[in-house]
Amino acid sequence: MHKVAIVLLWVGVVLLLSSAPVQAKKTVKAAESTSTPAPPAADEREFSGFGVHFGVGTDVQLGLGFGGGVSYVFFPEGGSTGFEFGPDLFFHSSVEEYDDYNWHYKDTTSLQVFGVRANALFGYTPGGSGIYWVAGTGFAAVAVDWESVSTYTPDPRSRVLDGAHGTAGGWILNLGVGSTLGAGWDVRMELPVLFLFSNYGKAAAIAPTLTLVAGLRF
Repeated sequence: MHKVAIVLLWVGVVLLLSSAPVQAKKTVKAAESTSTPAPPAADEREFSGFGVHFGVGTDVQLGLGFGGGVSYVFFPEGGSTGFEFGPDLFFHSSVEEYDDYNWHYKDTTSLQVFGVRANALFGYTPGGSGIYWVAGTGFAAVAVDWESVSTYTPDPRSRVLDGAHGTAGGWILNLGVGSTLGAGWDVRMELPVLFLFSNYGKAAAIAPTLTLVAGLRF
């Protein structure tokens, strides 16, 4: 009986020792899976929702513009690129002055732009901080107010006034780079270019601008 007990004891020890590495591997794997859980697939999409943005800008004539809008940002299922769309309202004014022989010309152009834009946001992570890129397009209705004053230099009292007013449709092309700041805040530098389908007076049919925009996502 003692020999049988000793044999059974040795068999148990051998089985225990042989199973120990397997148990250790299972324990390590369990610990790894517990200590480093996979990030939830919808982590970035938790910040999908509405937001507001405000911006100021200038153009090649160093005119001043400002405006803002409301947008909705969302992330397609399984994607890391965000998309935003919404309306914008923008006001812009610029002055161009030049001389031609004995005449001095001063052209003033004012634009009131109501547009709807859609942008792709590459690398956009509203929950953290980091650089992202912007590319988008849209359409706009533009109220154009162009006025020109021509002054005869030898006699400043001699002036010729000209002007044109109207509403035109336009296409918007937008590129930019931005940075998320966390808690839904972000800032971006954009280069929206407005292509008017018609022009009034000598107002340019292509209006490139440079804008600095701050936004907040809810």
